[in-house]
Amino acid sequence: MIKISYNRAWRKNTNYIIGMICKAVNDYRAPRYEIYKIVQARTNRNLRTELKRFKDKALIKGMAPPHAKQLNFLDLIERDCELREVYSQAVNEIAVKYGVSI
Repeated sequence: MIKISYNRAWRKNTNYIIGMICKAVNDYRAPRYEIYKIVQARTNRNLRTELKRFKDKALIKGMAPPHAKQLNFLDLIERDCELREVYSQAVNEIAVKYGVSI
């Protein structure tokens, strides 16, 4: 099991682990898709819908449209403790599934 701490570097750490997974399976889309699918299933939330709402709220609060357009799933996950925890667990599980160790 890989330990991911929830400090400021959690995003960097999870991206590093996902990069290792992607390199191991030689596919850079499927592992991320699988992780997001797990997060949606466990939280019973639609990440695409929530991301759209997140972008809309950012625009209402005065964020510049080009910046709001660049918001992504990780930005959404970063703001929600439950999503962040489930995402980190999913990354760990996928790492174990594909035999990636750090």
